[in-house]
Amino acid sequence: MTTADLSSALRWRSVGPSRGGRSVAVAGHPDQPAVAYFGACAGGVWRTDDGGTYWRNVSDGWLTSSAIGAIALAPSRPSTVWVGTGEACVRNNVVQGDGVYRSLDDGATWQHRGLAETRHISRVRVHPGRPETVVVAALGDIFSAGGERGVYRTDDDGETWERILHVDEHTGAADLSLDPNDPDVMFAAMWQAIRHPWDMRSGGPGSDLFRTLDGGRTWEPMSASPGFPTGLLGRIGVSVSPARPERVYAVVEAEGEQSGLYRSDDRGGSWTRVNAESGQTGRPWYYSHVFADPVDADTVYTCNLSFWRSRDGGETFTQVQTPHGDNHDLWIDPRDPQRLVQGNDGGACISYNGGQTFSSIYNQSTAQIYRVDIGREFPFDLYGTQQDNSGIRVPSRSWKGAIRWPDCLELGEAEAGDVACDPADPRFVVVGGAGFGHPGPLLRFDQVTEQPQDIAVWVEHFMGTAPSTHRHRFGWTYPIEFSQHDPGLLYVAGERVFRSADKGMSWEAISPDLTRDDPSKQTASGGPITPDTTGAEVYCTIYAFAESPLDPAELWAGSDDGLVHVTRDGGETWHDVTPPELPPFTTVTRIEVSRHASGTAYVAAHGYRIGDRAPYLWRTEDHGRSWESLAAGLPAGEWLRSVREDPARAGLLYVGTERAARYSADGGRTWAPLGSALPPVPVYDLKVRDHELVAATHGRGFWVLDDLTPVREAAVEDSLVLHTPPLVYRYPTPTGFDMPGEGTWVGGFPGVPLGGASFTVERDEDGTTRNVVIDGGENPPNGLAVWYRAGADLADQPVTLRITDSAGAVLRTLSSEPVEGRPAPTPAVRPARTGLQRLVWDLRVEPAVSAPGEDGSVEAVTPGPRVPPGSYGVELVVGDQRRRARVRVVRDPRIFSDDAALQAQYELLVRVRDRLDDIGVAVSRIRSARAAGDGLPPEVDGELERLEKLLLGSATNHADELKRPPGLVAKLKLLPEIVVELSDTAPTAATRAVLDQLDGAVRELELELDAALAGVAVPSA
Repeated sequence: MTTADLSSALRWRSVGPSRGGRSVAVAGHPDQPAVAYFGACAGGVWRTDDGGTYWRNVSDGWLTSSAIGAIALAPSRPSTVWVGTGEACVRNNVVQGDGVYRSLDDGATWQHRGLAETRHISRVRVHPGRPETVVVAALGDIFSAGGERGVYRTDDDGETWERILHVDEHTGAADLSLDPNDPDVMFAAMWQAIRHPWDMRSGGPGSDLFRTLDGGRTWEPMSASPGFPTGLLGRIGVSVSPARPERVYAVVEAEGEQSGLYRSDDRGGSWTRVNAESGQTGRPWYYSHVFADPVDADTVYTCNLSFWRSRDGGETFTQVQTPHGDNHDLWIDPRDPQRLVQGNDGGACISYNGGQTFSSIYNQSTAQIYRVDIGREFPFDLYGTQQDNSGIRVPSRSWKGAIRWPDCLELGEAEAGDVACDPADPRFVVVGGAGFGHPGPLLRFDQVTEQPQDIAVWVEHFMGTAPSTHRHRFGWTYPIEFSQHDPGLLYVAGERVFRSADKGMSWEAISPDLTRDDPSKQTASGGPITPDTTGAEVYCTIYAFAESPLDPAELWAGSDDGLVHVTRDGGETWHDVTPPELPPFTTVTRIEVSRHASGTAYVAAHGYRIGDRAPYLWRTEDHGRSWESLAAGLPAGEWLRSVREDPARAGLLYVGTERAARYSADGGRTWAPLGSALPPVPVYDLKVRDHELVAATHGRGFWVLDDLTPVREAAVEDSLVLHTPPLVYRYPTPTGFDMPGEGTWVGGFPGVPLGGASFTVERDEDGTTRNVVIDGGENPPNGLAVWYRAGADLADQPVTLRITDSAGAVLRTLSSEPVEGRPAPTPAVRPARTGLQRLVWDLRVEPAVSAPGEDGSVEAVTPGPRVPPGSYGVELVVGDQRRRARVRVVRDPRIFSDDAALQAQYELLVRVRDRLDDIGVAVSRIRSARAAGDGLPPEVDGELERLEKLLLGSATNHADELKRPPGLVAKLKLLPEIVVELSDTAPTAATRAVLDQLDGAVRELELELDAALAGVAVPSA
C-alpha cells in the first residue's frame, strides 16, 4: 500500500470540545450584519453567516499554518479577506505562521501572498478605497533575531512587498492603525521583544510609536513629541479615531510611572496621558490593545484581562462583560457601533447591543490541548487540559448523534498541565493545574463530586519571585504518570522525579536534579520594564517522563534544557544518556519506551524556542548507550511534539509535529503524513488505544483515527486485501438524524435532551448527502468499518459485502449492484477503486421492506434488528475475487443485561421485521389485484381497499396520525423504533403480548385476503 493511500483514505474525525480557544483576530462584514470572521491562535480562519450562532472553518485545506494573528476585509470590496499568520500575543505556547494569505471569494478559497518569514503578524490593514493596497505589521520571529520584521506594504495584491518601516533585527511591529479618511496617515507601534523558554523580555531601545503622513515614505518617532513617554518603552497599542482623525489613542508600556493610555488631539503632534489605571496596562506584552469608536470620538475601548469602554475620551473606563477573559481584538461596525466582534482567550463572540450581550463561545472547536489520557472504560473518554480554560473530559462517541458540549466535563482549574487517569479508580483523574500561585499545582479531581484536591509536591507561594529561589521547579507542563505495573504509584517531575504511593498525600524524591540547573536561566521573567512571573517560564525542569512497560524499575526523564537520564533500579542510580547530537537547551518533548524490545526507547525534542526549527528524533536499542537519528525523513521546519510506538506492531511509529501527524512503517527510516482531514495544527500528544489513535491538537481539540488496522497491515500484498476487522461494540453512534428540508437542524428524539448538537446537510461530488455536525464532535462510523484494498485490476468492479451468522446464513448484503427485492444500501456502496476504501455495516440484519413501487423498487419500512453479541462472518467479493474474515460483536460492558437478554431482544425484533415483510407481500398482492383491470368484482375491490387500510392505515404524515387510526404497520413499527431499542434489555411481558396480538392480527388479515382473492385471477406480485 502506498503512503498516499493511507493519507487520503484514512480520515481523522474531530471529537471536540466545541468550546472556543484563544482568538486575537476578528473582523466583521461591513455590508452584511450577520457575517463575521475570526482567526484562532492555532485553529485557522472561521466564518459565521448568522451572527455567531454557528461558525464554520473556511481555511482547512488551503492554509498551511493554523495560527492566525490578524484578519481584515477590504472596505471597498469586502469579499476580499486578508489574514496574517502567527499571532503577536506571544505567550509561551505561541504558534508561528508562514506569512500572508488572501481570499477573493468570502473565504471560499485562499492563496498565499508572501512574507513567509514574518513568523508573527500583529495587524493587516487594507486601504479603504484600493483593495489591492495592503499594509502589514510584522513582529517577526519572537524567538530569535532577524527575519522579516517591520511594516510592509503592497500595491499589487501581494505580488510584491516593500518594507516601509524597519528599526533593527530585534524589533518588529506590534500594532498598526490607518486614518480611514486619509490612509497615507499611519501610526505603527514598534516593539523590541524576545522570548526564551526561560523568560519573556518586553521593551528596549527599539520600541517606539512611529507616524507617517506620506504613506510610509518617511516616519517620525512619537517619543520626540511633547507629552509622550520618554526613556525605555515596551509594547504599544494605537488607534486613530475615524470620527475625528486628528485624535489618536495609544496604550503604552513605559518605564517608571509613565505607563497608561495616552491621547493626541493633533495627529501625534503632542500627547497627554489621560488614564494611568493599572487595569489598562496589565501584562502589556500580552495585551496593549486600544480601539477608537468609528462614530463617537470620545468613545474608546481597551482590551486587557477585562474589556473596557470609556465614553469620555479615555479618562474613565467601565468594564464590559465578555464571555471569557483575556481580551485581545475588537472590530466595530463603522456604521453601527452597537455591532461588535470581539476576540478573547475563549474564542470569538458578537454583540449587536454595544456589549450588553454576546454570542456563545461554545460553538467553535478551537481548543488548545496540551496532553491526553484515555479513560479505561467504554465508551472511552478523552482527558486533557485546555489553554486558558480548564481540564476537560470529552466523550469519544455518543448515541445522541454527535458529541455535544453538555456531554463534556470540566476538570478544575488546570489549563496547561499533563493529565493521568487513576487506573485503580476511574472516578479520579490527576491533572496539572495553573494559576494557583505555587509551583507544580496538581489536582486530584473527583468526577462524581467535581471537587479537586490539591496534592502538589510543594505549595509555597512563588509568584513574583525568581525560580532560583523556589524549593522545587515545575514547568508549565510537567509530567504526571501512573505506573503501568503498580496502579498505586504516581509519578510527577519537577527538577527531579517524585513518587507517591498514597495518591499524592505524601511524596518522595527518587532522583537528584536531572537538569542543567543553570542559574542564569532561573531569573524572574518579564522586564526590563514589567515583571511577569506566572510560572510559564520556569525552566531547567523535567518535561518528559516514562516508565518502561517491560520493567517497572526502568524510568526515563528528559529535561526542557536538553538532557536525558535513565535509571534501571527504580531511582537508586541515574545515568546521563543524552544523545550526543541533542543541542543544549532544547526541550525533550517525549520519551517512548518500547514494549516490543528491552532497551529500546525513542526521544523526541524541539529547539524552536531557541531559534532552532529542526526536527529531532532518536532511537536507542541499548538503554541509551548509543543513539540513532530517525529525523532524516521528516520535513525541515516541522519540529516534534510527540512520538509513540504502535503497541501491536514493532517498528510502526507515530509522531506529532508542529503541523501534522506522521507515521513510519519501517522503524523511522521513512516518514509520511497519516490520514486526511486533520488541519495543519500542532499535534502536542498522541496515544494509541487498541486500534484507535488519539491526537491532542493545540488549536483544534481532540481528533481520533478510528482504525489503525490498514496501517498495521500496509505491508500485506495482494490484489484484494480485506483488513482484519477489529472488535466492535454493540453501541449505536449515529451522526445526525433524518433532516428533511433545508437549513440547520438541532438533533433530538425520545430520550435525548433538548439543545442537542446541530447539523447541516452537505452533498458530495457523487451526489450523496451526509450530515455534518457544526457545533459538536463527530461520531465514529455507526457500526463496523470494513476496510479493504483493491489493486488496479479490480478498479470499477462490483463490490458486495455479506454478513453471515455462525451457521453461514446470510444476514445482510450490501452491494454496489442492485439486489432484487432489497433497498439500496445507505450510504451507497460504490464500485471498487484502486487503493484503500471503506464499507460500513451498521450491525443490522436485512430490514423489512415495503411493497414494490411502480418501478419495482422497494424501500426499508424500518431498519433491521441490530445483531446480538457473537461471532459473524464477513465476506467481501470484488469482481471475481473473494475474501473472508470474522468479527466479534460484544455488548456494551456498562449494561446490566446479559447476552441472553440481547438474544431475546433480537429474536423479538426479527419477528417484528418478518411481520412487516409479510405486510409488504400482502399489500403487493392487493395492489396487483386492484391494478388488474375492470374484471375485479366491486365487492372484492372494496374488500381489498378495506384490508389495505387496515394494514397500512390512512395517515400520510404526523398530523394525520393525530386524527386517524393507525394501521398494523404503524403499530408494529412502534415496537422497535420507540419501545424495544430504547435500551439493551430483554423485551417485557407487555411487549411480547402486544407483538403476539399484532402477529395474530396480521395472520387474520392474510386469511381474509386469501378469502377475498379466492377464485379471482390475479397477476403474480
